[in-house]
Amino acid sequence: MKAQVYVDGQYRGETDSAGMMTIRDLEADKVYMIRAEAEKYNPEERTVKIEKNVTEYLTIQMEKNIDLIYLLGGFLFIFLLLVLLILKFKSKSKKSTPKSARPRANPTQMYCPHCGNKIEKTWDSCLYCGADLRDHTKIYDDGTRVY
Repeated sequence: MKAQVYVDGQYRGETDSAGMMTIRDLEADKVYMIRAEAEKYNPEERTVKIEKNVTEYLTIQMEKNIDLIYLLGGFLFIFLLLVLLILKFKSKSKKSTPKSARPRANPTQMYCPHCGNKIEKTWDSCLYCGADLRDHTKIYDDGTRVY
């Protein structure tokens, strides 16, 4: 990748295909702003202080420019994928057992007020815990337990 190089805003040339360039004729004891620009990359800037009789090496790594169209396309793809997944989940939940086929609680079912086990209406005592059911049994039409 070739990049255009600017020193303090003035064009100084282009890098070679490996992205390297030598800049000469800079004054010592001065700070410079080095800027690199390349097509499809975000421009990058670095400051460097040049000292007398010292060779300075500056590395500028440039990040690829993400086109707004690609970014929006990615977001749109993810949004549509989420919508499809939600619709699929909703359709599966509607395909579950219809309300008419769901088992219903037996409205005449009774439970022992002491242990909570199912009992029959004709029992005088609970077969599970032995509790007397003659005077303490209450019948509920909705199948609720009595304690």
